[in-house]
Formats: sequence, structure tokens, C-alpha cells
Amino acid sequence: MQTGADGAAGSYRQGWSAVSGLDADTNATAADGRSAGEQGRGGASGVRDSARSQAAAIAPATGTPAGSRLMVSTMDERLAAMQQQIDTTKAQNRLLAARLRQVAQAYRASAAMGGGGRGMGGMGMPSFGGGGGGMPTGGGGGGGIPGLNALSSLSSLGRGGPGGVRSASASRSLANSEPVPSGPGAEAFRAAIHRALDIKGITDPVARRYWEIGMMVVAKRESDFNNVAVNNWDSNAKAGDPTVGTLQFKGTTFDAYHEPGTSHDRRDNVAQAAAFVNYAMGRYGVKFDGSDLAARIQQADPTRPAKGY
Repeated sequence: MQTGADGAAGSYRQGWSAVSGLDADTNATAADGRSAGEQGRGGASGVRDSARSQAAAIAPATGTPAGSRLMVSTMDERLAAMQQQIDTTKAQNRLLAARLRQVAQAYRASAAMGGGGRGMGGMGMPSFGGGGGGMPTGGGGGGGIPGLNALSSLSSLGRGGPGGVRSASASRSLANSEPVPSGPGAEAFRAAIHRALDIKGITDPVARRYWEIGMMVVAKRESDFNNVAVNNWDSNAKAGDPTVGTLQFKGTTFDAYHEPGTSHDRRDNVAQAAAFVNYAMGRYGVKFDGSDLAARIQQADPTRPAKGY
């Protein structure tokens, strides 16, 4: 009897830990939402302030045709800048909404444990099947909470883990996908980036653009888009693990961040691009949407000098 009670207590603690994890993800998402809101307001205010100062500077000349044209052109530019700020904020909101929906799904999965069955020991914990009370089993293993796999994926999305959240289309077999051009060249690698982002479930257009820009900069700097490039002269080569491929991965790093289902050949652009996403999020904490890629990895920032990563 005591063993059953101990088991139930352990299961209860496990369930409480999982729910606490969901609470932490909810709080983190809310904090990100507040930050995005502040950034949006700050960006919009900056555009407005710029428009006011430029209008004030041009105002004395607006009595001439040239001055009027300059005013119209300047305001068009400020309107375009404001639209860009709005589009960025909307994209951030879509990503945050997706995260909240996943948290809600995980909460509902956890709450489903309480539906049906008889209460146990006055704790409100349900009894499942014909055994003693406690948490339900998932498949053929020990106790577990439905939706914990979804929670794990959510953690990768919210905190930049190497897994990411995949869309249904991303889970399809690579063998059934349209072929990606092989070989060197910028456009071949760009196509590989698009495929890798599909695999990782990164579908938001703004997020895809962040990743594409940064990865193209890295590829240009590392190998000039040469997927068969091998560095035989640096410290890695001297240590017996030369860097290979478009993004110049060491073998050990590539293996550590390899995306399941992609080639194990470092000369494969899709495999390198997918491994880079995993590496950037896992090693440098880059966000799932890639919005801080250039800030966290200097080699991906076209405005700063090249720097190994």
C-alpha cells in the first residue's frame, strides 16, 4: 500500500513539474510579447519623429516645385518605413500567437488526464485502466503526461533549442520532395536554405528571410558558395578534423548538430543548412524566427567584418 502511495506521489510530482514547465513557457511568451510590443511602439515612434524632423527641414522650400516634390518623396519614404515596421510587428505577433496556441494545446492535453475515472485518495488524481491510481501511461512505458512531446517541441521554439517545431509538410520524406540543385553556386545554396527551413518547420516569411540573409552571408564568407571546399591548412585541419562544405563545418560539429533525415555528407547543401539552423539555435541561442541571427553570429552580419563562428 505504501509503495502504491509513493508511486502516486512521484507521478503527481512529475505531473506538477510538467505543468510548471508549461507555466514557465507561458510567462516567457508573455514577456516576449511585451518586448515585441515595446519594440513596435519604439520603431513607430522613431519613424514618426524622423518624418516630423524631415518635414520641418524641408518646409521652407515647399513653396517651389522642387521643394514640393522633395516633401512628397520624403513622406513616401516615411510611409514605406512605417509599413515595414507594421509588417515586422505583425510577423512577430504571428509567431507569438503560434507559441501560445502550442502552450494551450499542451495544457489541454495535460488537463485531459482529469476527465473520467475515479478519484484517488482525495487528491483528485484519476485512476486509469485496471491498475492503481496515478498518471496515465503513454504507450508501453512508464507514467507520462499526454502532450509532453509537444511541450518539448514548444521549448525548442520558445527558447531556441536545436529541434524546432516542424510543420506537417516538413515531416514528409525527403525522397518525395522536389530535388534541390546540387553543386556550388549561390542559387543552389539558396534553394538548399529554403529546403532546410521547410524541414525545420520555419514557415513564416519574415523568419525565413532572416535565416536566408544570414546564411547567404556566412556561405559567401566561408566558401564563396563552394559545397566541395575543404580547408586543409587551419588549426582544425592540423588537429585532423578539417572543415568541409559550403558552411565549413568540422566533422564533429556537423555530426553533433546533424538534422535526422538529411545526408551525412558534409558536401550536401541541405544537410549543411539544416545543421546550421540547429547549431545557431543550440550553440548561440538564436531565436527560432532568426531575428537575432546577425546579432548573435557576427559571421552572418553583413554590416560587420567577417569572423569565425
